[in-house]
Amino acid sequence: MQQITDMETWVHDNEDRIYRYLIYKKVFTPYEQQSAFIDESIYENSGHYTLGKLTEAIDLGNDWLLGFRTISDDGRISGILEFVKLSEIRLEVFDYDQDLELYEDEEE
Repeated sequence: MQQITDMETWVHDNEDRIYRYLIYKKVFTPYEQQSAFIDESIYENSGHYTLGKLTEAIDLGNDWLLGFRTISDDGRISGILEFVKLSEIRLEVFDYDQDLELYEDEEE
């Protein structure tokens, strides 16, 4: 078991880990705003995971802004750094992703 004491340590200790994340879609209809229903979370990209390496974390006080270098399914590391709030994503780690052979994307 790994005990995490602070965000900075977690980011540093896991700098080589590949993450998958889903971004919660903001919904604004009256039906979707009611809290009387069970969790019916909706995600951007139709629930398709984005792969990424966490390279930056910015303390926002009550939340964290995470910077991910996105990775395509074939292992290309994008030249794009995508920032998402920790509170607005579902973050997961798949063991088989950790063996993905990575290379820099030279097209961007």
